[in-house]
Amino acid sequence: SDGRKLLDGDAVGESYAASYAAGDVVGVGVHVARGELFFTKNGVHLGTASRHVAPSPPAVPPPWATANGATPTAPPAYFALAALHSRGRRARINFGAQPFRFDVDALVRDERERISAAISAVPLRVVAAAATAAAA
Repeated sequence: SDGRKLLDGDAVGESYAASYAAGDVVGVGVHVARGELFFTKNGVHLGTASRHVAPSPPAVPPPWATANGATPTAPPAYFALAALHSRGRRARINFGAQPFRFDVDALVRDERERISAAISAVPLRVVAAAATAAAA
């Protein structure tokens, strides 16, 4: 690849990352909670490629989702696809039978830390002080 991403049939695309060469390990990931698609090259996250991935609905639909006979929507289906543009090209595909080059566990840890930091940043003292004043 020349390191460009194609969007909605755009034949030219836009710059995304450095080009790939023979021997590179290219990965693709979906951050479902954020609705993001990303690629990796030789284990290095290349940044968000798209923010238009449909988020997955909860495993158990909320009560309002089935109220009045409504049918909850099915979770989005994702399908892997690899396109090779020249005759004689080969690729090995790994759906998890071998360890991934990209450290998915580190991504999950970083996300947990980010969420924990955001929760910790909520000024609970102000809420507690207001509750104490209201009780007095």
